[in-house]
Amino acid sequence: MSDPNQPPPPDGGYTPPPPGSTPPPPPGATPPPPPGGGNPLPPPPPPGGGGFPPPPPPGGGYPGGGAPYGGYPGGGYQPYSGQPNRGVDLGAAFNWTFAKFQQHIGIWLGLAGVVFAVRLVGGIVGNRITDAIVGTCTTQDILNGRDCTDGTFWSGVLAAVLIGLIFGVLAALLSIGVQRAALRTSVGEAPSFEHLTSTQFLGAYVVTAILAGLATFVGLALCIIPGLLAIFFLQFAPLASLDTGEKVGSAFSRSAAIAQANAVPCLLLLLINAVSAWLQGVLWGVLTIILLPISTLVTVHVFRQANGQPIAP
Repeated sequence: MSDPNQPPPPDGGYTPPPPGSTPPPPPGATPPPPPGGGNPLPPPPPPGGGGFPPPPPPGGGYPGGGAPYGGYPGGGYQPYSGQPNRGVDLGAAFNWTFAKFQQHIGIWLGLAGVVFAVRLVGGIVGNRITDAIVGTCTTQDILNGRDCTDGTFWSGVLAAVLIGLIFGVLAALLSIGVQRAALRTSVGEAPSFEHLTSTQFLGAYVVTAILAGLATFVGLALCIIPGLLAIFFLQFAPLASLDTGEKVGSAFSRSAAIAQANAVPCLLLLLINAVSAWLQGVLWGVLTIILLPISTLVTVHVFRQANGQPIAP
């Protein structure tokens, strides 16, 4: 209650607070902190979407639902935009390949050396079995028209086929590991022997590679030219599936778009890989140790260029 002896304030004037109370802050002043030493609540985000961005979707948001790769300066793996790049530079691909091969030469020789060793052992075992089969039928038997294809002969043929199949599949799986190591190298990781035994996206790669092989076989059987076109347009499809677990249809369309947008470089790359594959089959396959990682790294660099994706220096 106000003092009855205090004269009333003029209209619109300031009324002093009663004794012992806290005076209110003047207009425009910052309010004092709340009692207890707590911090004031942060201001609300500005209107129009100016707040923090939402978290990324589960699985990284990349094609195939795979986890992102690391190693880029900006962090993470940049997915394919859906439109291939034109103007692939094979010279840049070879320069990058030789630099990466020299940087990790011990690992690359070791990775390719495992593939070479498996192929070599398979070839030696297969030749021994073949020699044993031939030994059951001498030249004189063949000239005399004598039937020497007994149970031992056919057992040897079956054993040779199985041995060749087992070692061939094993060498192919290890070669996929070399491709995986090259893909990881292109995004800034170091190649390692773990890439040989990893099964990430292996199923997608195998399905895509088998269907691409069937398309090529049918094309060659019908009229050689369709088969050659299938080889050209589908050369990157298995690599796309191994990279992100891409499904067959998407991998086929991406590979065809890349080859169409970069016809000359992709044709040259195909010829280079064909010569490399032939050279890996001579001299007991010893050239595999060098040619396999080099041809794989070049192919991966061209693949990244055509995708418009950054490549780790």
